[in-house]
Amino acid sequence: MSTVTYALEHFYYGQSLEQPDPEPQLLAKSQGIVQEQVDEAVQFALVPAAETPTGSWALIRGKQALPFVLVQAQTTPTNQTLWHYIVMPTDVLRAIGGNLKAIIGLAQVQMPTFQKPVGKLQQLLVDHPQVVTGEEQIDDILELMNYTHNQIDIIESLLAAIVQGVPLVVQGAPNDLETRIQFIQGLLALLPPSARFGVTFATHTLESTKIDTQIRFFGGEKLSRQTLIYGWQKGKLGGNVVADDYSHFVASQLRLDAELVSQQTRGLTAVAAWRIKRGEGLAEALGYASYRLKLDDALINNQPVETADVSKVLAEDPTLTDELKIAYTHHLLAFALALGDMQYADPIAPMLRQNSDLEWAIQSQFDQAINDGKSLLVYDALSRWMANPLGPTGSHWVELTHHAVQAHMQTLVQKRDLKGINAFFEQVHHASPGLEIGKVIPKLIEMVLPLSVLDRDLNLTVFLIAVNYLESDVLRRLISAQKFTANLPPTLSRLAPYLTGEDAGMAPSGLLLSAASDFGDEWRDPVLIRLAESSIRAKRSDIVDTQALGGMVGLIGTTWGVQYSQTLNWIAIMLCRDETLTRLELPGPTYLLRLLLASGGYKDAANEMLHQARVLYPGEAQADYITMVQRLFAETPIPIQQMPHALKALNEAGVKSLPLLMAYIGILEAHSWSSALDRIAQQATVMLLENSDIAKVIPASAMIALLKFHINRKDVDQTIRVASIMPQVAIREGARGINLIGRMYKLMDWDEKIRIAALELLRRYVRIAPDAEARKAITAFGREFGAGIQQATETSYALRRMLDNLELIEYADFLHSSAEYLYDTALTYVDKAKVPTIGSVMNSLDSLGGSLSSSDRILLANELSEVGKSILELGKPWQSHARELDQHIENLLQGRKDPTCALDVFWIIAGYLARGKRQPLKMQRILSQHIFGERTAPRVLDETRIVGAVLQSALQAFPPTRKITISAEAIRQEMDSLWGDIPLEKQREIVREFTTDLQRVGELSYLIASTGNPKAMEDGSFARKLEESSQQPKSTLELYRFVSGYFRARS
Repeated sequence: MSTVTYALEHFYYGQSLEQPDPEPQLLAKSQGIVQEQVDEAVQFALVPAAETPTGSWALIRGKQALPFVLVQAQTTPTNQTLWHYIVMPTDVLRAIGGNLKAIIGLAQVQMPTFQKPVGKLQQLLVDHPQVVTGEEQIDDILELMNYTHNQIDIIESLLAAIVQGVPLVVQGAPNDLETRIQFIQGLLALLPPSARFGVTFATHTLESTKIDTQIRFFGGEKLSRQTLIYGWQKGKLGGNVVADDYSHFVASQLRLDAELVSQQTRGLTAVAAWRIKRGEGLAEALGYASYRLKLDDALINNQPVETADVSKVLAEDPTLTDELKIAYTHHLLAFALALGDMQYADPIAPMLRQNSDLEWAIQSQFDQAINDGKSLLVYDALSRWMANPLGPTGSHWVELTHHAVQAHMQTLVQKRDLKGINAFFEQVHHASPGLEIGKVIPKLIEMVLPLSVLDRDLNLTVFLIAVNYLESDVLRRLISAQKFTANLPPTLSRLAPYLTGEDAGMAPSGLLLSAASDFGDEWRDPVLIRLAESSIRAKRSDIVDTQALGGMVGLIGTTWGVQYSQTLNWIAIMLCRDETLTRLELPGPTYLLRLLLASGGYKDAANEMLHQARVLYPGEAQADYITMVQRLFAETPIPIQQMPHALKALNEAGVKSLPLLMAYIGILEAHSWSSALDRIAQQATVMLLENSDIAKVIPASAMIALLKFHINRKDVDQTIRVASIMPQVAIREGARGINLIGRMYKLMDWDEKIRIAALELLRRYVRIAPDAEARKAITAFGREFGAGIQQATETSYALRRMLDNLELIEYADFLHSSAEYLYDTALTYVDKAKVPTIGSVMNSLDSLGGSLSSSDRILLANELSEVGKSILELGKPWQSHARELDQHIENLLQGRKDPTCALDVFWIIAGYLARGKRQPLKMQRILSQHIFGERTAPRVLDETRIVGAVLQSALQAFPPTRKITISAEAIRQEMDSLWGDIPLEKQREIVREFTTDLQRVGELSYLIASTGNPKAMEDGSFARKLEESSQQPKSTLELYRFVSGYFRARS
């Protein structure tokens, strides 16, 4: 069999031959020795060398760097003083167990000499010593008795000094190391093996020796009064003689037989070791060990002991053997049963799982106690023990408890103790679930039922216990017994005929909840659940109305709600039928969904949502359905750890689009938008942004909550994306939308990008709000947020009107048609030397392709007149800039001049897009070119209407009669916002043409107005002649009136 070998670190300290006189030094060491260990050993364990061949030997407790150190001091034949230090780890000393004779070989007869300090040493290898046998221990004790002249009292005092920590000094002992070690070995033999390892000693010390050991052999005369002195030669004691319980106990055994000491100390090994490991001192640990031994002997021999002592040992001491545990528990349980107080026996409970023999013994003792009429005491103990997480488990304990319960109830019934029965029912009702008391309740009710009609309190208790434990059909039969229900609340008797089927009519509204409520707050909830369950099983679902469902919804999250969660789930599922849903008053159907969610029936809840959407929310009622879904999830919190299952059920059932989004938002609301649900918030955001139809119908409250979530998270990107949808949601809120947008603007103020997005929020609202709301919003925003915000939103509103509520890309198309139309019609009169005659113009008009109806001709005539008038109004303000027109245009293009009229705005916008660059207008007419280019008559009508709309919208946005208050910079910023909404690829596609067209419309409008005769657009003779084709048109403006008359005459 292999043995354990310990590798010990060691070092030599002293003088070398090369320098015999100087101070001692480190001469050699093994690899694991560090300087801190050397310093500590030299400071606390520098023992003198004895004048014997092997010198002196000592075991000394270290301070920090060393646990223990074994040191030998010796003077060599060359008169060198050397010390050999061996580091002794605590676990090695424990293994040695005080067997000093096994390691005395470490003491060298002749230490090596050192010419000079050398390098490393090999570790010392020490085999695990053999355990000291009982015979060897007895021999060591007998040797000690021999050294002390067989004086047991002296041995007791020597042992007491070691146990109590009083230093023991031995004077006059023989010089040889073996004798002194044997003396120490004898004292150690009086201790349990587990307590021997920490006893320190020194076989030789002087008055100048400064070491701390428990046993020391002394060669001087001056001693401290705090030490116990033993004079070897005379066998006398002196100094500090102390007494000790353990030492007295050992001495008493020694007086009888040394073998008893051996037996007892070995028996105390585990106990002493446990107490020492707990951190107790040697005296305290050994005192407890001897006390335990006396207690064990008393119990085994049926002698009287203190029950509190037995209970404490049983509860705390892990060293009890299985045999002793049975003895202790038997005594404790017998005492508790005799006194009628089972709390004394409670320490037994945690021990029963680990010991089947102990379990069997306790069960047998309890069985006997039940037979002896002490069943209530047995139940009292078992109800506590099985409620203890460390207590006994298993069907045999449950059966034993049920046996005790039935036995006690039978005793009470035989005595007709009605109050006792009532109290015991209350007691067993509150038993821990581990007792499975429900299995025995039907038997108890059967035993008590004949007596229950004799006492109102007992009658009520039996009913309530039945509600909590009996099957539905049994409970229903019990309720049908009029004699039994006579003393119960009268509403139960009113309910009974409907429940039993005796009355087939519809149950009165609220009857079920009323019947349950009459049993008081403590019992209302379980009575309500069980009566609802019984009603459905009796095929009387009409009894379970909206009021009853509301009561059950109120149980969500309560103790009763958790206990009956599966029953509530079943009730909800059974009521989710078309005929029931249509019968229930609102919000009854929603209550069903809440019960399904709360009980974890996520799949059933998801399917029922779709079912109710079809049955209860058709067509226009879908808006109510959306609101219901949000409130459903907001008011029914789902545990966060269950969230993945709930969301998976919704998706798999096919809940989609807005209902799914509202479910997500409801979930977030239920958990106060917790950061733990960030992923769900992100999914909700993606759904909203990817489905434009959702934004058209999503409730404003949901949008606000989602936006606030991203604002609170300081998520810049998501805040901006969600905020971009807010305006169209706010529009649906009517006048409240202005306040809503303003609130969101104030929240978006923690980052520059967010502040820009917040202003964009206001701009977008003004662009799409109804005209009256937009104007109110500008005033409100200016009043609350300042002039800068008012200027920005006024600009948004003005450009919105200029664009005629069109998107910028769509407006660019209309503008291009207008620019082409104005260009072609202006080209006819660019060369004043070649003005077409009346006949030429008439021929051009007669040659127009396509046909127009009479009404279309009148429409075209009117539109041409309006175009001419609009051009005059647009161009009139520019007459004052005629001399410096180019500089004026340059200032507008560069954004250096604020607008004073509508044409200025065209140029400012063009300057923004063209980065201030002007596109020169080139007018070159082809001789054969038609006055309307290649347009057919219908196209002339269409484009004339487009030109009129473009020019009119500019005039409506910036009427000549009202001063323009917005700046060029505000217009450029608004364009920056509008242009930024267009994809980059589309920007590149339209920018050049759009820029050119803005400049062309601006310049052509001025050109046509400035070169034309304003009288052509008045109701005078000149205009009339043009209309009658008797006046030659000499400008584009006059041409418009001429053509107007041409088509009017042919209508």
